Amino acid sequence: MLLYREVIERLDPDAVQFGTKVTGYERAAAGVRVALSNGEVIPARILIGADGIHSKVRGRYARMMPPSTGGGMILWRGTLRTKPLRTGSSFVGLGTHQLGMVIYPISPPDADRNALINWITEITVDNQEGWQQDGWFREVPFESFAHYFDSFKYDWLNVPDMLAQADCASENPMIDRDPVPTWVDGPVALLGDAAYAMYPRGSNGAG
Repeated sequence: MLLYREVIERLDPDAVQFGTKVTGYERAAAGVRVALSNGEVIPARILIGADGIHSKVRGRYARMMPPSTGGGMILWRGTLRTKPLRTGSSFVGLGTHQLGMVIYPISPPDADRNALINWITEITVDNQEGWQQDGWFREVPFESFAHYFDSFKYDWLNVPDMLAQADCASENPMIDRDPVPTWVDGPVALLGDAAYAMYPRGSNGAG
C-alpha cells in the first residue's frame, strides 16, 4: 500500500489499473505498444515487465523461451491463530531439506496472547517428470500432505495438532525458468521474478 500511495501521489489515481493483465507488446517507433487483457492497446515510452515467473512480457521478448520446469520441491502453506512459540517472536525451523517446516508469527499478540502464525511445510520430490498439476496456491485438504509430518512431535510443539487447527492449506510447487541472455529489449526491461526467478523460500521473497 505504501508503494501504491506513492505511485498515485506522484502520477495520478488512474495510474494504477486493477483487474487488468498485460498479454503482450509490440515494439513501436516511439517506444512500445502494450496489449491488455481487456482488449485495450496503450502506447508507452517504456515497459517494465514485473509480472512474475509466468511473465507475458518475458515470454514475448524471449520468443522461444523454454517452459517452466518442476523445481523438485512442494510447499504447503497456511496460517492459524494461536500462541506464538518460544519468545513470542521466534522463527522456528524443523527437519531437513528433504522434509521440513518453518513457523513464525505475522501479527502482534492480541489480548488473549494469540497471534496469527504462518507455517510452511515442504518436501523434496522426484523431479524427473516435472510438475504435472495445474494451479498455484491451490487449496488442498490437509490429509493430502499432513501425514508426512506425523513424526514432528516435541514436548514444546505437536505439529500434527497444530496443522489440524489451521483454517486452510495451499499447495505451492517450486518451479523454475532457465536464464535468458538479457533482461532488456530496447524500451522493454524485466524486473524481479520475470527477469530472474528465485524460489519463494529461505526469505528470497523478502530479499
